[in-house]
Parts: sequence; C-alpha cells; structure tokens
Amino acid sequence: MAVGLACGIGYIALGGILAVSLSLLSILFQNGIFQNWGKKDRYLKITMPENLDYEEVFQDILKEYTEVSDLLQVKTVNLGSLFELQYKVQLKSDKKEKDFLDALRVRNGNLELYLARSMDERASL
Repeated sequence: MAVGLACGIGYIALGGILAVSLSLLSILFQNGIFQNWGKKDRYLKITMPENLDYEEVFQDILKEYTEVSDLLQVKTVNLGSLFELQYKVQLKSDKKEKDFLDALRVRNGNLELYLARSMDERASL
C-alpha cells in the first residue's frame, strides 16, 4: 500500500526503494534469521509405571538429548497405577527425535509417549 501511495503521488524512486526493501525483509523472515525460531521447543508427555522414581529415572536421557527440560506436571492415570509426566523440552540440534523417543521407550517399559511441537489442548497437555 505504501508503494502504491508513493508512486501515486509521483515519488517513483521512493516507491521502488520501498518495494525492494520490503521484498528483502520478506525474504529474511521466510528464509533467514527467523527460520528456526522455536523449532527445537517440544512438549513431552511420558506415561510410566508407578514403581519407578519419576524424579530421577529420565534425567540422564534428558541431559543427553535436550538443552533444557522443565517438568510441568505429574499426574496419576489408570486408577493410580501409572504416572503421566509432562515436560517442556528444548532438543539439542545434533540429536535426532527418534533416538530420543527410543531411549525413553526403553526406560518407561514401552508405554505411551507423546512429543509435540506445540501444546495441544486435545491431547490434554
């Protein structure tokens, strides 16, 4: 709109400068500095047996695969026989999600895991 207004009142050079600068800014936003913004942040939900110590059992795996891991919530499910842990994690850039999930699966007895890019209300995170 600014380019059109500038050209309409006779400032063609200003319109051209605005068009080029806005195009470059758009390219930067799409492919440049903001491309990986928030892509490493994940929400993790782990279901585990009640006989494991939920405070310590996953700490070594989380240290290996994540930069930051915050335990958000612990709740019991399945009539108290299982714990459900909910974390907000930031994955390390050189680690793969599948390897991370495989390590967690081995530790929690192959019970349900949930890893998402954003908090999904339908998943009750």
